[in-house]
Amino acid sequence: MNTEAKAALYSTNDARRIGCFGNTKLYELISEGRLEAVKLGGKTLITAASLNAFITSLPRAEIRMKSRRSTKPHQIAA
Repeated sequence: MNTEAKAALYSTNDARRIGCFGNTKLYELISEGRLEAVKLGGKTLITAASLNAFITSLPRAEIRMKSRRSTKPHQIAA
């Protein structure tokens, strides 16, 4: 049996660290409804489910390789 409990809520600091974004982006995502925030007293917490859903909704990156230049040796003028 797994004795470690997964976090259901993240602090704003942890959510920013996990999501690799800053404070402005965090609150922008909350206001857009893309992240779900709850209050515990005066503390804002982000639900793990909404953070995971946001991360998995991001598009895959397409990496394009630049073509290599000719590998011929340079000619030195005499």
